[in-house]
Amino acid sequence: MWKRDWNVNLLNLSCFKPISVEKIINLTYIEEVAAGDREFIKEMIETFMRQVPEFVTHMQEFYIERDYQNLAKEAHTAKSSVMLFGLDELARRLKAFQLLAEKGEHAETYPAYIREFEQVCLTAISQLEEELDK
Repeated sequence: MWKRDWNVNLLNLSCFKPISVEKIINLTYIEEVAAGDREFIKEMIETFMRQVPEFVTHMQEFYIERDYQNLAKEAHTAKSSVMLFGLDELARRLKAFQLLAEKGEHAETYPAYIREFEQVCLTAISQLEEELDK
């Protein structure tokens, strides 16, 4: 049976408590920016859905190549995207990831950040798809 090792020291990041699987998106900010323009919101959702796999691929590649400066930049860009949809906890974690990567510190934690980003975004995408169907 597969066993997850939770003994990884993630500094003061409280060891990746799971983000709720309930509704995790919050469209308040994007709705304010869009000023009621549903087509704009739809375009932003579709853009986010295209970007997530690219973010994950780039983060993985930069990690493998030990290109931590570009990894930090990718985390920063991803942070801006998730904030549009109210994923504030994920944005905070991406900021912590960005700061670690900028310094090249605790690289052993980077795969956990990348996995969490991907998993949370997949949940968010599922919820955003429901919004597109409205």
